Amino acid sequence: MTLEIQIHVEKAKIGDITAKEYLIQKFKPLFYKMMLFMPSNRRDREELFQDSVLILLEAVEAYDPAKNVPFEAYIRDRLKFFYYNQLKKKDADCSLDTGWEEGNAFIDALMDEGNNIEEDIAEKEEYRVLQHALLNLTQKQRKVIEDFYIKRKQLGMIAKEMGCSYSVAVKHKDKGLHHLKKIMKVS
Repeated sequence: MTLEIQIHVEKAKIGDITAKEYLIQKFKPLFYKMMLFMPSNRRDREELFQDSVLILLEAVEAYDPAKNVPFEAYIRDRLKFFYYNQLKKKDADCSLDTGWEEGNAFIDALMDEGNNIEEDIAEKEEYRVLQHALLNLTQKQRKVIEDFYIKRKQLGMIAKEMGCSYSVAVKHKDKGLHHLKKIMKVS
């Protein structure tokens, strides 16, 4: 971390407005670089810039220099995860109450399939096979897959709970999915 940025981070942490403005200007190119990864139709660029500034200011408050992580790397990672999460969000493009033309709602076009016993039985069988397949994974792989897909936790939180790095949690998830696919194909 450059000494100049370190000094401004410390000043900003105690509330120095000038230091905060300096940091915003210093990291403005990084904000715009990160925005390039967002599709233009997702969100307004000005809104993304304001969110980036907010993340910077929150990062200043949360930053701990005792961890020996340069502030530049810390803010880059915070922004990267913010934009990654923005891309993961699924915005509803339309409502079922709207339609392709006036008077025709999408919800009206959906068929009522009622109760289909064969599909229910097939689903229960797939569920049983999946449960059996999960038992064949290692404890760490099973925990990551259950926490990520069933409990809908973020991988960063799972990694923290497991006491491992984010990349190790990703590897556990990927290997677990690979094993699940193999087991599910055999069954």
